[in-house]
Amino acid sequence: MRRSGASKRKTSHRAFFAEESLHYPYCDCEDRSTLFTRLMRDLLGLPCILVYYPGHLAAAMRFSRRVDGDYLALDGERYTVCDPTYIGAPVGMTMPSMDNRSASVILLE
Repeated sequence: MRRSGASKRKTSHRAFFAEESLHYPYCDCEDRSTLFTRLMRDLLGLPCILVYYPGHLAAAMRFSRRVDGDYLALDGERYTVCDPTYIGAPVGMTMPSMDNRSASVILLE
């Protein structure tokens, strides 16, 4: 799956459903984060949230044990940042240009 901005898509700018990300040759941060959280929830049963930064969307997971790194606290629970578009970054690393203090949380059902 190659990473690219919406300008490479042949569709209008909208986030793909998780399954659509596997069909198209390009996807962006919204698409990757949607697919990633869907896989983590469905395959591993991990509670997930989406993390919105102005101009970027990432994901965060609630692990059963403490994981080092950047996290967001939500209702007393720790959600560790897992950004599928930050290529090569370990779990818990936020992109340097993003600020977790100004991030908004998108709850997933």
